[in-house]
Formats: sequence, structure tokens, C-alpha cells
Amino acid sequence: MPKIFEIWIITEGGIPIFSYSPESKLNPALISSFFSAIQSFALEISEKNTINSFSIGKFNYNFLWMSSYNLYFITKSDIKLKPKNIEKHLTQIAGLFLGIFNKELEEFEGDVSRFEPFKADFEIYLKDNFKTLKR
Repeated sequence: MPKIFEIWIITEGGIPIFSYSPESKLNPALISSFFSAIQSFALEISEKNTINSFSIGKFNYNFLWMSSYNLYFITKSDIKLKPKNIEKHLTQIAGLFLGIFNKELEEFEGDVSRFEPFKADFEIYLKDNFKTLKR
């Protein structure tokens, strides 16, 4: 069954403010820096365009840019999943996150611990909607 494996929410500068990677041992700061660098490079060479997705092996990495918050919402998913399905869920997750943490984001000065409670909300979403998606 195709599914989403991991999700990250990172600032434009590469600070990981939330990550859900139950099967990975990668350091969230390292992967967030990588994603941020890719997007910075894309902006440099393509005049204000960001990368929407890329593939490595059997995985797709999909990006949703929320410019009003300077945040990227990123998933690692099975390559068989349709991008429109992933985008739909990224939009819903972004709405959930921003609805809960709007005030904290306005006052954000680098303390990512204030976003840790989102794990419980995300796991409920994951259980109900997100673990397995249509191809």
C-alpha cells in the first residue's frame, strides 16, 4: 500500500520546527538544512520559483510553501502516490498546524519546543486520514 513515511515543517532558513520520522534515524536539523539549501538554490536559478517535488529512488519529496509564514511543509512518500493527493493532505496539515500555532509563529524566535505538542494532533490526523492514500 502506498503511503506517507515522513513529514517536516521547516522555516525558510532551514530550522526544523516539527518533524515526524518514526522510521528514520536522520537528524531533523540536517535534513531541514538540506531542504532549505535546495529551495535556496532553486530560487537563485529560477527567479523566485521553488521546487514542488523531487524523487530519490522509490520516494517522492513534496513541498508546500506557505509564504505568509515563511514555512515549508514537506513529505516523504511512496513514489506511486499522486501528487494532487499529497498536496491535498499537505494543505490540510498546514491548515491544522497554522490554526493551532498562529500566535506562536508570529512570536517565533527560535524555540522549537513550543511546537512539540503538534505531534499528538498530527498522529490523530495520520491515523484518520494520512497513513495510506490512493495511488
